[in-house]
Amino acid sequence: MAKFIDLTGHKYGKLTVIKKSDKTKKSGRIYWDCICEEGNKVTVAGNNLRNGHTQSCGCMANRDPSIDRDLTGQTFGRWTVLSKAESRKGQAYWNCKCSCPKQTEKAVCGMNLINGKSTSCRCYVIELRNATRKAEAEKLIGKVFGLLTVIEIMPKPNGGRLKARCICDCPRKGERIVVITELKSGNVKSCGCLQEELNIYKQGHGEGDSQLYNAWHNMIRRCYVEGTTGYEYYGGRVIDGIPCPVTVINEWRYVYENFRDWANANGYIEGKRLSLERKDNLIGYCPDNCIWIPLSKQSDNRRNVIHIEIDGVTKNMSEWCKINEIAHQTASRRIKAGWDYIDAVTKPPNQVYWNRWAGKMEIKNHPRKSD
Repeated sequence: MAKFIDLTGHKYGKLTVIKKSDKTKKSGRIYWDCICEEGNKVTVAGNNLRNGHTQSCGCMANRDPSIDRDLTGQTFGRWTVLSKAESRKGQAYWNCKCSCPKQTEKAVCGMNLINGKSTSCRCYVIELRNATRKAEAEKLIGKVFGLLTVIEIMPKPNGGRLKARCICDCPRKGERIVVITELKSGNVKSCGCLQEELNIYKQGHGEGDSQLYNAWHNMIRRCYVEGTTGYEYYGGRVIDGIPCPVTVINEWRYVYENFRDWANANGYIEGKRLSLERKDNLIGYCPDNCIWIPLSKQSDNRRNVIHIEIDGVTKNMSEWCKINEIAHQTASRRIKAGWDYIDAVTKPPNQVYWNRWAGKMEIKNHPRKSD
């Protein structure tokens, strides 16, 4: 058993041992009540006192190392220490001057100077942040946002926001200086031509709420306004890695009345559920390539519609299912399971039932209804 050593009256750092503490632990360590030079009383394990691990009530951990040093004339980052200032909460402060153009003078905590937490009057942080933002903005040059193409990043004024000079893809090729955040968010998409045109069209013909106007408006947006639903299949279309955007003939794009006159002369009826369809999907919207078809037929031309040829006749899967009296869901499950397309839409479904006499499930071919 280790020999008991009485530490009463001994001094360790700033701590003076008063007496043995009543505090005990299962480990058998002995604790001592001590008093710090700061006047605080603490209870410390004897081994921590003897090995020097604990030397104060905690006041030394927050001690400012610059209290006992003269920092006058020294440089810390962009700070130059001028003189000692009035201490605050037990920490030394020093009057410093920044080397930036503003020549800012400020009282700085000595601990923050020594450990590098304060190196300037925030001028360096601001410069670093602005340089990073400008480098990111430079990457936008040449990119397209709506009808605007970024051609230059403008110098940032003091306290201002980064702006870009852009050129518009409209006939007048207007230029506009736009705040970059507004450009990225999509709040600004043109030199103002889009809004001007839409306002003129709505006010001039009085058909802003008509079904035909909405068809024309949606056609323009999916071809030229990035972020619009379906833009990736029209204005942003890419074929074999090559950009192949769908365009709208200028006679229609900029003059709604021309589109309206063509629609009325080519089978359009207001109120009827019709869809504007292109005959050749590789060509854009123009009078020779567009027709009006029922909205129910337009869904047959979607990219995910399966067309099946049987005995020289080509129909989509829904039509073959209706002819052969097979549920569309049944045919879809068969195709997903790897069936041949023709078998999936022609082979009658099997009926599974419980044969109570045989005591098992049996499959019976489902008779097809007679025509």
